[in-house]
Amino acid sequence: MNTAGPALDQPTSDTEFVAVFNRLAVAYQMQPDDSGITQGVYFEALRDLPMLVLEASATALMRESGRRWFPTTAEWRGVAEDAQRVQFRAVLRPWRDEPWQVE
Repeated sequence: MNTAGPALDQPTSDTEFVAVFNRLAVAYQMQPDDSGITQGVYFEALRDLPMLVLEASATALMRESGRRWFPTTAEWRGVAEDAQRVQFRAVLRPWRDEPWQVE
């Protein structure tokens, strides 16, 4: 049984990814790619990340002050990895309630 929370360990499907990608593309006024090649390249680079992490990182990128251009796959992955660390910390309980002390 997974107690870590919803979908933190499940990879993203292509249809879920396209929805997040398109939302981010609209936020950055990216020209549409009717061929689907751009979405495919980004999906291949980020498909191992859980959907919740991709959504959180897309939101973080949209809120990033000073960003003017659509992120590269490496930039998106970096923000996603930061978001994943935050989500893991939120679901993992500390090992101890009290700090360690040397006696």
